[in-house]
Amino acid sequence: AINPNFFVDMLIYMKKKSPFFPAFYASLPTCGVNGTVKSFLANTPLKGKAHFKSGSMERVQNYAGYVEHNGKTYAVCLMVNNFSCQRGELRVKMGNMLKEIFK
Repeated sequence: AINPNFFVDMLIYMKKKSPFFPAFYASLPTCGVNGTVKSFLANTPLKGKAHFKSGSMERVQNYAGYVEHNGKTYAVCLMVNNFSCQRGELRVKMGNMLKEIFK
């Protein structure tokens, strides 16, 4: 199974060692701006600063990508399986967690 550590390691590798990083980074939708994350973090200070690929299935919600914060780039992966609340409520909770981490 693929876990969050795998994704973060891959994101760090892409940023630090891959010659394809500029194209890879440009391919990620920008939270609050476009793509599948257009509404995620839209009304937060992270709008335009988080670049995530989202993924979802029944009772699964994931985000992986980068957050630009205080002049640094952070690799981030959030994976939630078997959630019992509504998906919209979970997305709000995930967004709140990111806002708290990147104050």
